[in-house]
Amino acid sequence: MEELHNQIKQFILSTFPLARKKNIGFEDSLLETGIIDSLGVLEIVNFLVEEVEIEIDEEDLTPENFNSIKDMIDFIKTKS
Repeated sequence: MEELHNQIKQFILSTFPLARKKNIGFEDSLLETGIIDSLGVLEIVNFLVEEVEIEIDEEDLTPENFNSIKDMIDFIKTKS
């Protein structure tokens, strides 16, 4: 899972400039800190579908699944 963590973190750092400024951690809320918004969630979803090759259904699109890197990894584990 460490590789997945690094992959997600690098994507977030390269896509969302505010993430670089705030030096995000594993459990930091990306939504509450304003690093991502609903469009940012969709960018992350597209990344996960393409790079991690998981299927994400409409009912999966909840803040709880995409609020932090930890939440995303926990969510991916449920889809594997």
